[in-house]
Amino acid sequence: MKKIIKNRVYDTDAAKLIAAVKNDRYIGPDRKPLEELLYQKKNGEFFLFRPNLAESNAAHNLGISSCPHDKENHIFALTYEQARKWGELEMPADDWLAIFGEPEEDDSKAQIHVNLSKAAIAKLKQAAQKDGQTVSAYIENWINTI
Repeated sequence: MKKIIKNRVYDTDAAKLIAAVKNDRYIGPDRKPLEELLYQKKNGEFFLFRPNLAESNAAHNLGISSCPHDKENHIFALTYEQARKWGELEMPADDWLAIFGEPEEDDSKAQIHVNLSKAAIAKLKQAAQKDGQTVSAYIENWINTI
């Protein structure tokens, strides 16, 4: 399934399937549980595909009505934070941790999602390792010099 939503391509054949769940809270038109498939594009973006979503199920009841979406094919573009929250509800903990990493439990810190080139990521990791720091600590120390 390939769709363009808000000038961005969402393709289930090209993206990586992250999680597939049957959601018993909602029933599709075939009277089967709603299937939800979370995908991640090569650029890091996430989207949710609900192939058997009944038209009668209001998207606002599913918590994603504000997401850009394709109503006909039930593809919903998710932000990184929306994908994390969906995963918290629907994915096994070990699978969630493998995709999103350890959650920051310190309330004084927050997590952001940034897309960088592979070369930039390699340089960042190398610089942090050279200084004996985590990537997060390295970036925070660099920001404090600005």
